[in-house]
Amino acid sequence: TQYPLLFVIFAVLERWWPITNVLQSCARSMYALHVLRSHGLSSPDLQIVFKAVVVSKLTYASCAWIGFATAADRNKIDKFLTRCTRLGYCKGGSFSDLCELADSRLFQKVMNNRDHLLNNYLPPHSERTYDLRLRRHSLTLPVKGTKLNSSNFVIRLLFKDVY
Repeated sequence: TQYPLLFVIFAVLERWWPITNVLQSCARSMYALHVLRSHGLSSPDLQIVFKAVVVSKLTYASCAWIGFATAADRNKIDKFLTRCTRLGYCKGGSFSDLCELADSRLFQKVMNNRDHLLNNYLPPHSERTYDLRLRRHSLTLPVKGTKLNSSNFVIRLLFKDVY
């Protein structure tokens, strides 16, 4: 069975995100960074190239697929980033932090722009007669439903920081 999500078709019964292919591509880029370092490129410049090449490959469309990635996939990426930190190509941080930052930025753009394509997928605003604490948004929370539905970008961010 296939479900359309953010214009990307994910095959539910198949292994749809080939993490090994992405990590192999990033490893080839690591060799290029090694060559640049051997030719005298400074460490801050190497970190800029690393972010532009490797991190962009890892986080490409992460808002759409991160909810469906397994813990093993996330661990593989975190181990790869740890190795890159040891080699001095990045400053550290986890893959989850990178994805959370990307998710938050996109969600804020969707919330603040009524003309954004994803704005149509947001639930209506809720009318609250009480004011107990600040919330991330004033939208009605839908029923979470299945694991597939709760992995969706919009549902994940609607329920983020809901206690």
